[in-house]
Amino acid sequence: MQMQRIFAKTLPHPWGVGVRLSAALGALIIGGLIYVGLRPASGSMIGLWLGHWPWAGRTTGWLALIHPWLPAFLHPFAMALITMALYPRWPRARRWGVCGFWAVVNTAFECGQLLNAPIITLNALPWLNDYFVSGQFDPWDIVAAGAGAALAAVIGDITQEERKDL
Repeated sequence: MQMQRIFAKTLPHPWGVGVRLSAALGALIIGGLIYVGLRPASGSMIGLWLGHWPWAGRTTGWLALIHPWLPAFLHPFAMALITMALYPRWPRARRWGVCGFWAVVNTAFECGQLLNAPIITLNALPWLNDYFVSGQFDPWDIVAAGAGAALAAVIGDITQEERKDL
């Protein structure tokens, strides 16, 4: 019985892929709005592209508390859900592995900001250098990335069912 469970094929719930994509899209929209509306132009990639906007950085209350690390939470959350939606038959270990992968990617970019210097010498990617030079390392972003990936893994489990009859 246990061996059958290990090798059981999995399928998403009929609504599973839609839930994953909807949650990912919502997270990306919220993250984009935070970058455009709340971050100073010098502190974000979008700001470097669009220039300065007068309302940036004017937050109060709970939004002022969470907006600095919320994009770091939302990025691996959304990317993991998108990946799981693209590969809906993956077993639990792969789903959790892809969530860990996106947490590591986010952490690597965050740690790259510790250098505070250009590390990519390709002229085709000048915006990446801007990210490392203009960005500011925050260890809470690493915690947020792990939390976002973990929540995506839980949602992946909730929107999946194991089927032995396949």
